[in-house]
Amino acid sequence: MDTRVLLGDFMYDIKGPPLQFFVIKTQPDYPVKIIEMEVTSNYGAEYTSLYRLRVHGSLWKPGNE
Repeated sequence: MDTRVLLGDFMYDIKGPPLQFFVIKTQPDYPVKIIEMEVTSNYGAEYTSLYRLRVHGSLWKPGNE
């Protein structure tokens, strides 16, 4: 399946804790094999460094729709 689904728009709070969690708004009813993340702003710095992106979910099983 080559469909893209926006799972949400999130903003890192630079004054918050280093590890931040975000809940997705859309729950696709099919397995997701690829997660693409786009950084659109970074508090004015010339470069953006991402050290880790963690994605948590449940294993999809046929009949779980």
